Amino acid sequence: MRTTGKENEIKAKIIICYVSVTILLLSNCSKNNNDIYDDKYYPNIINLDIVRTMGEDNKYEGDFILVNPDVNRMVVDKSGNIILADELFIKVYDKFGKGLKILGGKGEGPGRYLETPRIFMSPMGYLTALHEENDLLNRLTIYDSDFNLVNDLRLINRKIYQDLSDKYQFTMGKNVMYTNNICALNESEFIYDIAYYTKNNAWFLLIYDNGDSAHVIYHGKAPDVQKTSYAVSGNASLGMVAWDLLNNNKLFYITSEEDTFLNDDYGEFTLHIISLDTYEDKIIKHEFDPMLFPPDLIKHRLDGISVTSKGYQSLKLHYAELEKMYSERKYWGFKGARTDGNYIFIYPRMKYAEIWAIKETQNQTILAFDVETEKFLPPFTLNRLYRKIYNGYIYDDHDDENGWPQIQVYKLDDELLGIK
Repeated sequence: MRTTGKENEIKAKIIICYVSVTILLLSNCSKNNNDIYDDKYYPNIINLDIVRTMGEDNKYEGDFILVNPDVNRMVVDKSGNIILADELFIKVYDKFGKGLKILGGKGEGPGRYLETPRIFMSPMGYLTALHEENDLLNRLTIYDSDFNLVNDLRLINRKIYQDLSDKYQFTMGKNVMYTNNICALNESEFIYDIAYYTKNNAWFLLIYDNGDSAHVIYHGKAPDVQKTSYAVSGNASLGMVAWDLLNNNKLFYITSEEDTFLNDDYGEFTLHIISLDTYEDKIIKHEFDPMLFPPDLIKHRLDGISVTSKGYQSLKLHYAELEKMYSERKYWGFKGARTDGNYIFIYPRMKYAEIWAIKETQNQTILAFDVETEKFLPPFTLNRLYRKIYNGYIYDDHDDENGWPQIQVYKLDDELLGIK
């Protein structure tokens, strides 16, 4: 039967409407897994207000002047004193930014540095400065809670360290890659990690060295530095390992090697709370939203490189092996973790855009765990990634409009942590 023009017009509108609804439904059903945190938490983005700024107008004098402060080389003690490794000094300020004490200076003797040290603070109040002028873990300088120098040593000279080196087959200057964190519990006891590689894998050791013996808290793959057979251009970052000390002689660790995934919409990570008195391991599992590796992660890595250039074939094989690693792994692990007293803050991956570098302007969802109640708090999202949390305050570095370096201090709302 022949249809009229009017009937055809009506049919066309029905088809367009049907197709539009179908596309909408399909787009909702095949929701992009990258944006899952956007939908869940982004409507409640929290913008933190600055409560004070260190270095405004650079009013400091002498060695207290902020030259190149970096919050990655900053700690805060329980009194709120801010300790910065800046130049060849460790600079101590009170919580309001008033200069209190200068430690260190150029030199090779105890408490002296040839380059800016990395510093760590334990809940016991001991400050550890890690020197790396010649090699990883070359020297440690320990200060007590009053910032008096109480020890200066080389871990690699201790028999405990040498025994570990023999057992796990790592050698400083050969196959040791890094130490992320080291904390002094007192003048002679330490918690530290060592990442090293063997022929086929990279490994991570977390060690409690009590001065008489070593207790290995964790030994497993180091997912952030897995090597390929043709590692001519770095390592495969397949995840993270993070740990830190807590109050009450405890520590936590988390590794993406223990992540499990039911499907693209459900994953679980494992949090370990370790007692340093009994070595009891309290295991907490928690749901998180998986983040898929992007399909074109390696695709354009060879763009612009001539096939006749030196090392091209090795580079091609390297990227092919990387692509296989990512394909088998399938999901990103978490991005990082921090502690503040009895709280553990876990930073999940948010978007593909953060694959190769942390973009501080992006929103960051935080999963907070209260160690005392053994419960996760409702997740919250901050307007950017803030790198240090101490005593309920967040710290970040910044240059003012004239280029002067500053440390900005923000208050983390107590309500976010369930404190009333």
